[in-house]
Order: sequence, then C-alpha cells, then structure tokens
Amino acid sequence: MVVIKHRVRGKLEDVLEHLRYSGSKIHAWKLEDGILSAELVFEGKLVYWKMVKDRAKSFGLKIEDEHRLTYSRSYKPARPSPPNVVRQCLKCKHIWKREEHLRKDGSIRLRCPKCNSNQTVDTFLIRTKIVKREDLLMLTEGKYPEKYCPRTTLEESEGVLVAKHGKAKLLIGRSLMEPPEHGHEAVLVTKNGFQMSTCYRERQSMKGAVAWCPPNARAFIGGLGLGLILLYLAKSGKAREVVVCEIDSDVINLIEPRLRAWFSKYYPNFNWKVIQGDALKEVLKGKPYDWIFMDLWTSAHDWESMKKAEEIAKKNLTPRGRVTCWMKSTYEKQRKRRRYRNF
Repeated sequence: MVVIKHRVRGKLEDVLEHLRYSGSKIHAWKLEDGILSAELVFEGKLVYWKMVKDRAKSFGLKIEDEHRLTYSRSYKPARPSPPNVVRQCLKCKHIWKREEHLRKDGSIRLRCPKCNSNQTVDTFLIRTKIVKREDLLMLTEGKYPEKYCPRTTLEESEGVLVAKHGKAKLLIGRSLMEPPEHGHEAVLVTKNGFQMSTCYRERQSMKGAVAWCPPNARAFIGGLGLGLILLYLAKSGKAREVVVCEIDSDVINLIEPRLRAWFSKYYPNFNWKVIQGDALKEVLKGKPYDWIFMDLWTSAHDWESMKKAEEIAKKNLTPRGRVTCWMKSTYEKQRKRRRYRNF
C-alpha cells in the first residue's frame, strides 16, 4: 500500500486516470482544498515519486514537489516461501529462511541478520546429487562434500573456492547446462579467463581418449588442466612413462601438488612428471613417444590449432605411435552434419 498526497493543477479525472496508468489500483481517495490524497495498491511494482511525476508530465499535469506532504509505504505480511527457497548474503554467504527474519509489521527483512549487509538475494537450496567421484576427492584432498560443497544454486553458479595460486582458481560448482543427476564438477579458471571442468561430457571425452593409448606406452600430454586425463591413465595402467607439459606456472603450482599426493597414495607405480613450456616445442624434444594427447584449445571449432598440433606431434612418434587431439572427433562429426545439410 502506498499513500501519496500532493497538489495537482489539472482536472481530477485526468489525475485519477494517470494514477491508474501508473500500474496501480486506487483503494481510496479524497480531495480537500486542492490536495488529493490517494491510497494506491501496486501490482508487483514499486513506483517511486519520480515515476509518478514523469507519468503526470505525459498527461500535461503539473505536480510540484514542495506540495508533496507524505510518501510512505506499508508492506503486507510476508507469505510463506517454498521449502527450497532461501535468502543468501553475497558478502558473508550466510543462508536463512525468509520467514525467519521479519520486521515488526511482518514484512521480509532484506538485510543479512549476521553481517547486516544489504547485498542479499533469493536463491534455492541445491537438488544436485552428491556423488563422491574420484576426481572431486583428488582435487579437494578428500574434503568433498564435507568442506567444499555448494549449498545453494547461487554457490553452484559462482563456485565454491577450494584453492588459488596467483590468478589460477580451483572451484567446485555445477553448470546450469548440466543436469543435477550428474553431480558437481571441479572448475579451473586461469589468468586468461579460460575455464576447464570435470563435467560429465569432459569425463567421457577423456575416457575415450585414453582408449587410444597403446599398452606400455611412453606418453606426452599437452596441457595439464585439472589432471583428468592423468587420472584415467593411472587407472588404466597403460603408460609406463608420462610427460605433461603446461605453459601456465600458476596452474602447475595449484594442481600438481594435489595430483602428486593422490597418485603417490593410490597409484604409487604411476610414473609421471610435469614440465613448464610450450607443448608444441617440448613435444619435439627427447625420445619419440608412443602416444601424444593434445589439449591446448578451448573450443571444438578451433580446427586450425588442432591441425597444427597434430602435424607437429607426428614428427616425434614411434612406428606404433598415434596422436589424439581433444574434441577432434566432435568437430569432424559437426563438419559431416553440415555437409549433409548442404545437400
């Protein structure tokens, strides 16, 4: 309910019509000594005085601010919210139910009850399936979901910070494009803004890539990322030696210690090392490799980078060696679909 009082120079019918067009319903009104007092009920809108003035101006009416006597609003009591709707503070991440923090008149108090911040939003409690996958346990040092687990959809979209080094950040969250049945995923954000994750599609693509690795292979991995390809290589036992090349030192310092601790505990026979440098240059150094996996791009449409990396990698292969490029098969399928549509 909004109560306004002001002096209007114009016809009373135009004023009432103007108030109706402002998105409100007139509950009651009276006119005394040229001053109109009206009680307005707004339909889901908060109409400020400036909006009322602008609307009156379009009707050719004159409303003078100095004659505005009162402008106040009284709220209706808060309605019970659905059980999964909560309110969360963006500053301290405190969560509370809306009906538990009210004003004296029964309206919802929007400030945080913990830090008194006004940066609060409505959000939902998660309905994501909690799955203790090995990749999440490895990257959180076994602290998922007890310590690093989103509680609301807001935290899922922003990500719960696990650790950071320099400009590289490791988060736990869930993309809105992923169904909740697939569980949470680890996300790596680099200094260039690139994001890598352990989502369902990424896990499936890495498992498919490891299938191309020949047994007892000397392997080269271009791009450390979250170490998902290393985890599946260690589980398969196909590689006798793995060399990983990563150009970003922040990613190495953030991810390698977590992988090293996990592999030394659960896969002690897995022989691997990380070097810093350009993978397209480092792959040509040393003995030939039996399997080379390149993961240096962020999109399945970067065909030129895939082609260049594959041509360079083929120069340092054994007779039985092969090169696998991340997302190459996906790109080739897309090209075939485009060709089919053009016919």
